[in-house]
Amino acid sequence: MEVRHGTLVLGYLSQIPMTLRTPQDRFDVVVMGGGPAGSTAAATLARAGHRVLMLEAAQHPRVHVGESLQPGVIPILAAIGAYEKIAAAGFPSKSGSTHWNWGRTDSWDLWFADSEIYDTAWFVERSRFDQLLFEHARECGVLCIDQARAVDLLWDERESSSSPSIEQTKRLLGIRWQQRGDEQLQTVHARFVLDACGLRSPISRSLDLRDTLPGLRHQAYYAHFRGALGLPEPRRDQALFLAEDRHWFWLFPVTSERVSVGVVMLDGGDDVRRLSSSQFDELIAGSARLQTVLGESAERVTSVHHQRDWSYRSRQVAGPGWFLLGDAAGFIDPVLAQGVLLAMNSAYLCARKICSVLGGTQSEDSARSDYQREYQKTFDDLLSVLRFFYRWNLSSDDYFWASKRVLLEEGARLEPKKSFAILTSGLIRNLALSDRQARKWRRAEGRATAPLLEARDEDEVSVDSLDFVCLHFRCDVEENKGSVYFLIEPRNATEAAMMRTKNWNVSSMSREFRDPSSVPLLKRTLFALATQIRQWDVHEGESLATFWGRTRPSFARLFQKTPAGITLVRVFGE
Repeated sequence: MEVRHGTLVLGYLSQIPMTLRTPQDRFDVVVMGGGPAGSTAAATLARAGHRVLMLEAAQHPRVHVGESLQPGVIPILAAIGAYEKIAAAGFPSKSGSTHWNWGRTDSWDLWFADSEIYDTAWFVERSRFDQLLFEHARECGVLCIDQARAVDLLWDERESSSSPSIEQTKRLLGIRWQQRGDEQLQTVHARFVLDACGLRSPISRSLDLRDTLPGLRHQAYYAHFRGALGLPEPRRDQALFLAEDRHWFWLFPVTSERVSVGVVMLDGGDDVRRLSSSQFDELIAGSARLQTVLGESAERVTSVHHQRDWSYRSRQVAGPGWFLLGDAAGFIDPVLAQGVLLAMNSAYLCARKICSVLGGTQSEDSARSDYQREYQKTFDDLLSVLRFFYRWNLSSDDYFWASKRVLLEEGARLEPKKSFAILTSGLIRNLALSDRQARKWRRAEGRATAPLLEARDEDEVSVDSLDFVCLHFRCDVEENKGSVYFLIEPRNATEAAMMRTKNWNVSSMSREFRDPSSVPLLKRTLFALATQIRQWDVHEGESLATFWGRTRPSFARLFQKTPAGITLVRVFGE
């Protein structure tokens, strides 16, 4: 049977030759693993015209942890042509996350809308989500075979030594694989082999590449419940993370009728017995605060799943003829819900680099170096914030400031809460994201900005809880195009500010403009606004919430006179 790019090929061994002989034993790329990472890489490569074989050891659909997605997956799904399928699949919307008992702050929220680009992501049943991506890769022209596992790695044996330090210099030429129920081994060669096999990564194990991250050895137990209350509005679509003394819980919807409930605790090692199903139920029932959102009528409707989620990373994620993707390259604790995003982002980056090599525009050494550097940098960014999450004595502002330090390395000048939203939403170093695509998707989704100068709900901006006010402007004048954030914060003489009034620091920042006040049109607008704030700020010791409530009508009238080319996009606060 001839296999051509663009041909829909059923993924069962009985429908392909018993052996993949010449010319079918040679592919451009072989992908081991048919999860989000493998399917993303395979689809990207096939859409670029390359011949790709993808093998998945299990049979779709299959259960998997990682049901809470981040907005960073959206531009990647769009880039591989799968966005419409996922958007139409009926997965519950996710607006961000709500954190209870994390640090000194009793409760705080992360709203995806504060990242400017995407307001929502999804909660997904991974069995359905992964199968949709697997089938999408097939439709893109990938030869997809499930229930097929890699048995052996075919290294270039012209090197005599087999020690890991030497073997890392060898080239991986292909693999031997076997489909379930068939005794015969198949051999396939490829220019590149991508390992997206997760924790069981054949390449990582063969080369002994993995280091466990100290202090992040945990285990997770999770199940689905029916009849749960869920979070009340406006947080109905939030993921809940609840920290307690010896563990933390998650709760979020995965269908219109079910919620996923999980607990993450320290892993005591192989000698410690797992929790039984009844012990899991007792742990869930014993959390009084969790019960306020689970409710008395909630009923567990699945078995209890267990996964050891020791955070780890690979010292090397690419070598001659091979790349590690997703969990095969590294895994970060699920509290940031970054697993699928990190997997798909690494896969998309890797596939783009391989396309450059196969297209003759980049050397393989250069592509491997780029991938190694970019992957490790993204992993480091997320790891730095994760470590802050587990320092219980820190407040939410500390987490935000940790994110700001990460983003400042990129030369960005962003308010800490916005920095945190961008980083944990997966919108930093995301190759599939561009301003043009962001505008395109905002138009396609028909997003309408909420009424400006209005709070999201009554309790969110209460009289004693407003820490900052941020006004987001869009400048669209000739070569000066970009977003500007005008920030009003309590006065602090040690921090840089565009202007200080009696009670407030007034400043502006932008990703596109190094100094927004140096752009003539922006300068006039920003300084006029700051001057007006100085005139309104007349009461010594007034809280920001009181000031904003008192002057909001005046702001509204002022913004009706915004110059042409300057648009007020939205106003938000915390």
